[in-house]
Amino acid sequence: MKTAKTITLLNSLLPGLLSGLLPGLLHPNGKALMLGLGCGSGAVAILHHFPNLQLDVVEADPVVIALARRFFPLVDYFEKQGRLVLHEQDAASMCATCKKTYDFLVLDLYMGEDSFALELMPALLAHFARLSTAVWINLVGRRDEPYLREIIQGFRDAGIPFRYFAGQNPEPGSSDVKTNWIASSESVDPHKIRNFVPFEGLDPTLEAVIQIRSDFGRLKV
Repeated sequence: MKTAKTITLLNSLLPGLLSGLLPGLLHPNGKALMLGLGCGSGAVAILHHFPNLQLDVVEADPVVIALARRFFPLVDYFEKQGRLVLHEQDAASMCATCKKTYDFLVLDLYMGEDSFALELMPALLAHFARLSTAVWINLVGRRDEPYLREIIQGFRDAGIPFRYFAGQNPEPGSSDVKTNWIASSESVDPHKIRNFVPFEGLDPTLEAVIQIRSDFGRLKV
């Protein structure tokens, strides 16, 4: 994971990384469920930073799973270790039939092009409280966008109010800038964030590493 190419990819996919690293700080020895694999960087980042953590990942698209295994060899590595289990299944059916409970759940169903899988939320919310007491969600958009308010209200109506809502705040006066937002049903100790160094073993002079750590440090409650 120490090539410049890999670090550039991690930097470009930072939102998904942050939504997993924060709950990992609170549950470093736990069992986690991630809904949405993406390229696999988020799953790899969690397992890299927290070597005692076990992770189930749900992804409905077999092509996405195949690409993650191809371009992120650590996906295959962690699978062989038994720390990562990939489920080729849609998120709603997985949540409805799953008999396990988890220390935390990460919801990362951002579809790109300002789209989030809102149509899945009612089916998912009906099961979240049973699966885990700690639910984390990754969002991308402007603070004033309607869909952000819809999601916040949907969680509140389901009895899972957000206790942590943070974003990489844009500069004052630039409210139209889209940014990454992370919300959670559990509280976060700000000291844990300040004292954590993402990818600590990597060359600190690499531009992408500097950017990753800067973006993580800019998370504001």
